[in-house]
Amino acid sequence: MDWSRAKSILIIALIICNLILTSVYVGQVKTEADRIASLTNDAIEYIESRGIKVSCAVPTDVDDLSVITLRFKEGDSAGGLSRTKYDGIPVEIVGLKNSSFIEAIQRTDIVIEILPAYTALLKCVDSISTEIDDLELIYLVDRAAYAGAGGEDTALPYWKVSSSGNSYYYAAFTE
Repeated sequence: MDWSRAKSILIIALIICNLILTSVYVGQVKTEADRIASLTNDAIEYIESRGIKVSCAVPTDVDDLSVITLRFKEGDSAGGLSRTKYDGIPVEIVGLKNSSFIEAIQRTDIVIEILPAYTALLKCVDSISTEIDDLELIYLVDRAAYAGAGGEDTALPYWKVSSSGNSYYYAAFTE
């Protein structure tokens, strides 16, 4: 038996198999992206049929996000809402007036699958009556009960829906 020829045939067969599997995977990813885009358009149509205007872009991409932890210094006064960014994603801390009291932000090993933005749109239908001004993916931390205290807290991804100066937060992960 010619082992050199057998090896070459096996390598070619494995390359063809990899190409087929890659095309199937890419097709599934595209099909899922098309499905989410279609469901997003359906959600927008439904909301607008209820008399609520959607005047912002609604994201259709869905990526997994890591959970992050924040470490806080002592001393901040109670109340307020602080905003910073981590890895390009806004981080909102309820109960913290000044983001200078954030000592560190670290990514954890926990990765969460993010729900599509249209889920937040559908959840906000009963809360909003006129217009949706903004929709964004953020990390949210509620430090109101620990205002002024140092320590560590976990930030999870949320969809923030804004309407007429009010903000509504909806979990962007399966609970």
